[in-house]
Amino acid sequence: MMKRYFVFVALMSLLLLACGGAGGTTTSSPVEITISNQSPYDVCYVYISSEDSESWGEDQLGDQAIISPGESRSFERDPGTYDVLLKDCEEIPVESESGISRSSTITVGGPDVIALLLVNQTASEVWYVNISPSTNDNWGDDWLGGVESVASGGQRIFYVPAGTYDLRALDSEENTLVEETSVSLVDAVTTWTLSD
Repeated sequence: MMKRYFVFVALMSLLLLACGGAGGTTTSSPVEITISNQSPYDVCYVYISSEDSESWGEDQLGDQAIISPGESRSFERDPGTYDVLLKDCEEIPVESESGISRSSTITVGGPDVIALLLVNQTASEVWYVNISPSTNDNWGDDWLGGVESVASGGQRIFYVPAGTYDLRALDSEENTLVEETSVSLVDAVTTWTLSD
């Protein structure tokens, strides 16, 4: 399972080195990453890899461990910058974060949110997802966080407050694959099926 932005990061790193570095300070404190599961489902897979790693590596929970609803678990890493990917027991991604360089908590789900299940039935890989309240004038941030994608035939769960949203999925060249407006998200689980 390769991280989607690895080539881009490698090129930017070379550019920064050529220009004398990023100019930031490096912390020498360990990085503690806490996963707080506030969703109604178990988190069964936790991947934590260095930002410059090409792959996600091994599951940090192991074969038997899970993070049940309402539970938290912390992972300590050496000083550095890390990316995190979380999956449920069906191996569907439920959260990701990139560029973590200080102790942080990643929360899955939360109060008064619904699960939006994206099912990619297009022939294309989805690299960008926008989930924007219909009252907003712009699309906002990419909900895949720059470190993951949804392959053709793949799925991804997003947790959002109940409401009315505009939804958009784009490919690697930022071409719109599917766009829907004024979608009411009120059920505990809503399925958003992308098709050609």
